[in-house]
Amino acid sequence: GVDGGAAGPAELGEPCHLALDTCAFGLVCSNVFMGGDDFATCYARCAPGDACTGARGRAGVCESDARGQNVCVVKSPNLGPCGNGETAQCADPGQLCALDDLYRGLCVVPCDPLEPDSCRLPVAEGARCGCRAGESCSLEITLSVGGGEDGVCVAPSSPGDPCGPDAQTGALRLCGGGLT
Repeated sequence: GVDGGAAGPAELGEPCHLALDTCAFGLVCSNVFMGGDDFATCYARCAPGDACTGARGRAGVCESDARGQNVCVVKSPNLGPCGNGETAQCADPGQLCALDDLYRGLCVVPCDPLEPDSCRLPVAEGARCGCRAGESCSLEITLSVGGGEDGVCVAPSSPGDPCGPDAQTGALRLCGGGLT
């Protein structure tokens, strides 16, 4: 549990309390996405340069968080899981980690379904907005934008291509080019 009380210490990817570091042995409470206790979770401790394992058994890289702690962070591909609850960030710094209220999300690039090379969602400086050549704007996942919706950029696909979660990376494979 978050308080480290009767439920015992928090495990990898579970909520924790930064000041009390209520994580189990070998883990450290961190908030890679924003400061403070809101949505802090347990990350694996690591040493710089060493191999490490993040949530869901996925390979990660050792990075220093805002508090100077070495934590294992998974680098996710497009449509891969991200957020503190996944102990993961987007591998492409131009992608947005679209988070739910538990700080679990997906790495995405927003796109306007009517003009796929742009988006309506305001994005931070350096973030991608709109699809690159060869990508299409899928509406299988939508992001609400001031009364409208943006889709997400996906790789091209053909009838018969696999779709759904990739067992190895956790990334979603969505249909592009108007396929479902």
